[in-house]
Amino acid sequence: MMITRVSVVLLGLCMATVALAQMSRPVYERIPSGIMAQWQWSTAPGEHWTEFRDIEQSDTWKPVRIGTSAPYPNEIRPTDQYRWPFIWATEDIEAGKAVYFRRILHVDGQVKAATLRLCSYGDETVVYLNGEQLLELDKPGTLTTVDITGRLRDGSNSLAVAAIRGARNFGLLVMGEAELTWPPTQLKWITTDKLDERESADVPRAADPQGKPAPAWTTSSAAMPIGSSLESMYVVPRGWSFAEPGLSLEWRGTSYATVQPPGGMPEYSTAYFRASFSTGGAVTRTQLLILGDDGYEVYVNGCPVAVEKRVDRAYIPLRVDVTEYMHGGNQLNTIAAQVTNDWGPGRIHIQPTVTICF
Repeated sequence: MMITRVSVVLLGLCMATVALAQMSRPVYERIPSGIMAQWQWSTAPGEHWTEFRDIEQSDTWKPVRIGTSAPYPNEIRPTDQYRWPFIWATEDIEAGKAVYFRRILHVDGQVKAATLRLCSYGDETVVYLNGEQLLELDKPGTLTTVDITGRLRDGSNSLAVAAIRGARNFGLLVMGEAELTWPPTQLKWITTDKLDERESADVPRAADPQGKPAPAWTTSSAAMPIGSSLESMYVVPRGWSFAEPGLSLEWRGTSYATVQPPGGMPEYSTAYFRASFSTGGAVTRTQLLILGDDGYEVYVNGCPVAVEKRVDRAYIPLRVDVTEYMHGGNQLNTIAAQVTNDWGPGRIHIQPTVTICF
């Protein structure tokens, strides 16, 4: 009997140890295959291949192979090794022959910071951004980091790489990270003071069709075509109009830009706001900064993320992490807010800041 009890105790300790080890493991997140699949390769790229003038798919450009046996440099952390795979051509390239890679990155916000980390096993590698040479790599298998904050532009950016196939390992590793933000006056906010029956109805959320339904006016499942701008495809629904800049909100010496319905909000009224944007890459972190006048309810892709009904607290900046509710790549993200005004000018400040990998 004593042996049985000891065995049970030991078994319990082993199970607890295993559970603790599993909890302490780092959480690895791989970049979605759809992001990496935006890379293409060719051996006959054409005259303007670094500028991505021929955005449409052609016979000379093909999807890349994702993952090779090339070893990672020691400086790259295991989490990043898991996140970013090497890419290469899907066909055998002879040693000494050139192979070309390209992808397009759509930037739909202000770039606060952006870097590229690159490792190539080509004997020679040249990297271009928007048609201009960015750097040359002549040491296969080494890691190079470059700041591209001032080089990314609003809209479509072309990233292109030419590499000479080495005699041994082969593979190209491009690890891009950027922090983007959208001030309220940059987003295309639309607003209405009345929802119709269809907009008020609950619908399944695009991110979680099996989860709790969301009001239709707070969601969007549209995707942005590569190379298009959000403004060019934005259609204002009937009964809605573009919001206008409102009076700034002040908090401890800092001024926060706001938006309001055309002509402002009457006292004791309610207004609905909505804006959409895409990130262009895999989202690793998203934070909203919110201030309201007066009360507000805020949604991200149909998910409620913030509620403030106390007038005396609405002016205080609220920072909310909404990473888990975000869509990556060219998928649209929708921020929606219901704002109530008791007295004075009704307005709202919502500013998303997003960190992406590409």
